[in-house]
Amino acid sequence: AGTSYIVCTPHTGSAFGGTSGFVQHGLTARYVPHAANGTALTTLAMTANRGYFMPFIPMFSAKTFNSLGIEVTTLTAGTAYVAIFDSAIVSGNYRPARRLYQTGALDTGTTGEKSTGSLAITLRAGTLYWIAVTTSSTSTMRGVAVGGMNTLLGHTNATTTLRTHIYATQSGAFGTDASALSYTINTGTCPAPLLIP
Repeated sequence: AGTSYIVCTPHTGSAFGGTSGFVQHGLTARYVPHAANGTALTTLAMTANRGYFMPFIPMFSAKTFNSLGIEVTTLTAGTAYVAIFDSAIVSGNYRPARRLYQTGALDTGTTGEKSTGSLAITLRAGTLYWIAVTTSSTSTMRGVAVGGMNTLLGHTNATTTLRTHIYATQSGAFGTDASALSYTINTGTCPAPLLIP
């Protein structure tokens, strides 16, 4: 009789294995918020005026992050934005909903890391978020290779190809709510936006 509390932790072989839920990028404290084992970095030629949305679930209640950013590897004149959205179920499917944080315009006309700070980003463990990137240019950015990723949200298509992100037409800064956008599920390399302490 009475009440018992059971504390469960993820098995190391689960889709959300690892100790942090973030992948450290480079030698400095830059975190790519994808699947915990997504350590293979590559590059991705972006499609102009497209919003790329990647789901992630932090394994811990993170310390406050200062900014969001991207790494431009091949320049093309234009601007980019990075944002974090919470999640909602629309017509039975999880999708990005309310915008929580967004950068200012990031210049894609030069190479290197680009970010804007003072966002005071805090994330809750076990909560589904979406990190998104959009750009007005066809610049090439740092990306996450499929071969180094676990399945996102447990979805696969056809046989062994991983569904890595969803995308929608998006011009300029993200709106305050993304739940009504028309999304396409995509496979292959996805952008690797940065969360910066």
